[in-house]
Amino acid sequence: MLIWVVLITLTLLSFYLGHSSEHVSHTTITMAILLLSFFKVRMVIVYFMEVKDTPLLLRCFFELWCITVCAALIVIL
Repeated sequence: MLIWVVLITLTLLSFYLGHSSEHVSHTTITMAILLLSFFKVRMVIVYFMEVKDTPLLLRCFFELWCITVCAALIVIL
């Protein structure tokens, strides 16, 4: 239940950031939303797809994938 509340809160925060970016550059807002989104992806995969109970190698592979893809998208910005 707590994970669900955190995911909803992060979604609302992303929505707020996307619609109230008057004093901050669009690149900064996009980067913040992207980081929030990847954190949400990580939470969904770890908790709802039960990666937290998998062998360490698989978990490390997933964590590395998340960091790599998120970093690549930020560099593209």
